Order: sequence, then C-alpha cells, then structure tokens
Amino acid sequence: RIVKFYAAVAMEVKKQLPDLLLGGGAYSLYLDPPVDTAVPDNMFISFVGYHYLSESYRQRSGQAWKSWSRKTARISLDPGHPSRQLVIRSNLLGGGWGMPVVYIHRLARDLARWKVSRLSDFDGCDQNWSTDGLNYYVLARLLWDPALPVDGIIEQYCQKGFGPAAPEIREYFNLVEGVTDRVAKLAGERDPLTVLTTRLLEREGFTEAKLAAMEACLKRADLLVGADNRISGEDAGMLRQRIDFLRTGLVYARKRCAVVRTEEGYFAAKTNPGSTPEIIRDRLAEYVVAEEALTDFYDKDLPAGTWRLTRSILEDECFEKRGRVEWRKAKGYVYEE
Repeated sequence: RIVKFYAAVAMEVKKQLPDLLLGGGAYSLYLDPPVDTAVPDNMFISFVGYHYLSESYRQRSGQAWKSWSRKTARISLDPGHPSRQLVIRSNLLGGGWGMPVVYIHRLARDLARWKVSRLSDFDGCDQNWSTDGLNYYVLARLLWDPALPVDGIIEQYCQKGFGPAAPEIREYFNLVEGVTDRVAKLAGERDPLTVLTTRLLEREGFTEAKLAAMEACLKRADLLVGADNRISGEDAGMLRQRIDFLRTGLVYARKRCAVVRTEEGYFAAKTNPGSTPEIIRDRLAEYVVAEEALTDFYDKDLPAGTWRLTRSILEDECFEKRGRVEWRKAKGYVYEE
C-alpha cells in the first residue's frame, strides 16, 4: 500500500520534473518491501532499519535490506557504484538513550554489506559523547573508508586519546561491547523500543559486577597515566580528564540502574496484595530518592545541555512516564493512597 502510494506520486512528479528523484521510506511497520508492486525508476528508498539493542531486529533488517536491494532496478553488484535507489537512513546511533553501549564490530560488518553510497544518513546522534563517542568515531572513519580494519580504528582511538592508559581503555570498551551484545541477544523478538521500555540494559546488562569491572578498568587507567614519567604534568592532567569523561558515563549508568531497580520495586510492592502501606511507602521513598539523584545529576553535576535530548525523551515521552507520574505525586515523600 505504501509503495503504491509512492508510485502514484512518482508518476505525477515525473510528468513535471522528469530529472528529479522522489524520496520514500522503508520504516517501522512498512520496513519490508512490497510483494508485487515495483519501485518507480524515478524514486529512491531511505531504509530506516537496524538497531544494535535487538539482534533479532538487526537480522530482520538485514533480510529486508536484501529484499529491497532486489526490488530496486538500478542496484549494482559493483561496490564502487552503489544503487541510486536504495540508501541507508538508520536510527542506530540512538543506542541505549545515553547508557554506555558499544556495537562497532556488528556495525562494521553491516557497513560492508550495505556498500554504503554517498547518500547515507545515520540519525540518533544525541551528542552522548561520554557513552557513545567510540561508536560515533568508528562510524565516521568507516564511512570515509569502509575497508579500514575496525580493530585498528579502535586501537588508534585508544592510543591517540589515552596514551599509556590505552590497554585499560580498550578493555573497558570490550566490557561495554560485551554487555551490549548480551542485551541484544536477550531481547529476542522484541523491537528496539520494546527493549528500551523493558529496561534490559539496566536490569540485565549493567549488573553490579559489570559496573565494578568497568570502574576498575578506569581506575587502572588512571594509575597507568600516573606511572608514566615520559608525559608532562599538563598532558597527564588532560588524559585524566578524558578518563573522567568516560567515568561520567558510568555514574550516569549507575543512576539510571537505580531508578529502574527502585521503580520496579515500588510497583511490585504496590501490586502485591500482601504489601502493607508502610512497605509501599518505603519502596516509593526509595524510588523518589533515585529519581532525585538522577535529576540532580542532570541539573547540577553536568555541563548545561549534556544528555539534553536523551533526558527529554526519557522524562517526557514513553520510556519512564509511568514511574515519573508517581514520582511527581510523591514530591517531598508525600505518599498518596
């Protein structure tokens, strides 16, 4: 139905503007190509698939991309001359809404399959540099030269950015990528937004043990900087600032995990017939403390605007609305029956 509509519009466009291409999208419920309808030769399809918090959705996107490739008339088997009719326009950079995530090896494999043309757009870059910076960097390098070895890009990022601390920073990113990949597999058939609403990252990914291991990497990174007498005090200070920048992402992750854990504890108590009003009130108070700590982190501990887009989505849209309604009711720990 969607492509039939595109075709009807494309026909009229061709009459008046025969040299222009009309843009259409493959997205969400209409990610898969039509069975019978052909793609008009005067239009291109922006493919809005792929996400790295759901491996099942990633695989489904891969199949849909192949099917669209067969549907577009000017698709070329020559990587140097990609199709004008099929371009990637993914939201994959949205990642974990500010949580630390790394998915660069799967991204590199997908980029090789896409044979990305000069017409490409990757949305969801919400400026979460502490937690997504490596993803941004690797994607930019691979778009410039898809043949670059991804592990070489990571080594360069760690070495140039963190000097003698590079081995521990690389291990830190390995741990984060392991968590990201695990959550993607646990997601099953859920789509990415469902993965976010069920808080798999906070509940199943960033366990206390994983957070402690990541923090230990950054602590050892600090020690490596301090032990290297080849670098000046000024350079050492700069390197420690960069390590602290990564550490800020872990602080954020801890606070997000606390919000999810206490919110779920509150609703579990509230829906349990055996819970007394005192138990429900205590669980609500714990949740309020966690929410206030996250709010203070946004307002007081970060430069203005940091995580601004992520915060607006989490607070004002669907992902945490249920809990925040209760939180607003409970300002000042006032419990409402």
